Amino acid sequence: MSSTSAVSACFSGTIQKVIRAVDPEKPDKIQIAVRGADDLYRELRVDNIFQNEDGDLVNLNQGDEVEITIVSVPQVRSRDSENLENRETADGF
Repeated sequence: MSSTSAVSACFSGTIQKVIRAVDPEKPDKIQIAVRGADDLYRELRVDNIFQNEDGDLVNLNQGDEVEITIVSVPQVRSRDSENLENRETADGF
């Protein structure tokens, strides 16, 4: 068996707008403009519920600067799954 290490990438962004929820039971959303992303994929929308360092719930506002971190999840793979992936790549699938 082999394992893969986690990898990560960080991007900065700005809150473009706050989108109010129609249903009062659901959280508002924020739209983030991600710097460095392709034009068609620049906007990211997520719930506007965050915790600060003290554990208090906070909301972000339009114009706030944010940092987005993407982290892969390491997976343990057996030789059989690696061989199957190599064969699929060689076959063009």
